Amino acid sequence: MTRYATPKQILEAFQAMTPTEHALLLVLAAISIEGTCFTDPMDLIHETLYQCINGRHKWALPDSEATVDTPTETSREQGNDE
Repeated sequence: MTRYATPKQILEAFQAMTPTEHALLLVLAAISIEGTCFTDPMDLIHETLYQCINGRHKWALPDSEATVDTPTETSREQGNDE
């Protein structure tokens, strides 16, 4: 079952982004802006946040059971660098 972020979770995630993540988001917004009514990438980001916070767009949360395919500290300690 898909779970969706609350407005509070959306704002917290945006505020917790690093400067590098914000810069990347601006680049992606600039690439995606073509064909919209927006001329400034930040306007597109703000509109997306606005729609998510007001429930017009749902922000799906990652599946909590999803696993990342990277070696764990335990497997590295045992010499199992996969």
